[in-house]
Formats: sequence, C-alpha cells, structure tokens
Amino acid sequence: MMTEHQALLDEVVAAIDNDSLVLPTLPDVAIKIQDLIDDPNVSADQIVQILSSDPLISAQLIKTANSALFADKVQVENVRGAVTRLGYRQLRNLVMTITMKKMFYAKNSIINKYRAPLKITRNK
Repeated sequence: MMTEHQALLDEVVAAIDNDSLVLPTLPDVAIKIQDLIDDPNVSADQIVQILSSDPLISAQLIKTANSALFADKVQVENVRGAVTRLGYRQLRNLVMTITMKKMFYAKNSIINKYRAPLKITRNK
C-alpha cells in the first residue's frame, strides 16, 4: 500500500515538475446552471436550454431521474422531465457531481484507484 501511495506522489510531483499537471476549470454549463439556480426569477425553460447544450449531463440527468431513487410510474424521456422530477436543488448537486467526475477522470490507473466513485443521494 505504501508503495502505491509513493507511486502516486511521485507521479504528481513529476507532473508538476514538467508542467504537465493541468487543473481543469468548471465547464460553462455547470457555471451557468449555478448562476441560473441562484436567480429567483429563473424559468425551467432557461435551465432546460442550458442543460440541453451538454449531451453527457443531459443523459445522466435523465438516467438519474428514472433511477429507483427518483422513479415514478412514468419514465422521464427528456431534460425538461428530469428537471421537473429532480427539482432545482437536486439538479444543482447532480450537475456539479457529474461535472466534477468528468473533469477529474485520470488516464492513470493509480490515480483512478484513489478517485472517489460517483455517489448520488437524495436531499430531503
């Protein structure tokens, strides 16, 4: 175990030394969604329009809305249905979770071993 930790540390230090460690920034969709949800006058149409511009986020939101945690008798088939079912607070959390997972995907198996899996919980 210590050898793996040292390997991870060595890899991060080497990436810093050769200027290949690039820390990602939040994608525009995540930033726009955060801003829109903070706006008390936001409409569902505005949120749907922004979310629809990112196919990965859209697909994950629809999948989550249809999961056992949120599912109803009727399947959600589009982003609008997912937004309605999930609600703004849960939507904000999911967009950030999906975005962060996408941003920090590493190609190195050692780094991926220590990366936390995507966990979705329902706020009550």
